[in-house]
Amino acid sequence: MELEGPAFEAAERALEQGYGRAPVYIGCGGGIPFVGPFAEVLGGAPALLLGLEDPICNAHGENESLDFADFLRAMRSAAILFRETAEITDR
Repeated sequence: MELEGPAFEAAERALEQGYGRAPVYIGCGGGIPFVGPFAEVLGGAPALLLGLEDPICNAHGENESLDFADFLRAMRSAAILFRETAEITDR
């Protein structure tokens, strides 16, 4: 999947505003099997999934955590992303 287009550009802007620095793309995990078929059923709509975690969060572990300040930055980024995507006109 190409990481380009209005939704991805909006996400980059939202994350940068919410966190105060440019986002970083990394490939990790085994993927989520339903995402491809789901996007296909929706006519090839881009699938934008965000994994918000810090290096010591122990993701998916029994003692998983999320720094509260990171949670607030994530919520700020999400609100900005909703505003940004609402303004996309080339549908």
